[in-house]
Amino acid sequence: MREASLAEKKARARKDLSIYLRFQSVEEAVSTLKPWWPGLFDGDT
Repeated sequence: MREASLAEKKARARKDLSIYLRFQSVEEAVSTLKPWWPGLFDGDT
């Protein structure tokens, strides 16, 4: 019983953490935003 509960918790944690693996790198995010909001990266907000 206890092992099944532990396995279930591990599976749930793995599923929850998988969300973060889909985030873009900082460089990808910046290159995506630069054309649309160039002032953000030049200090002119």
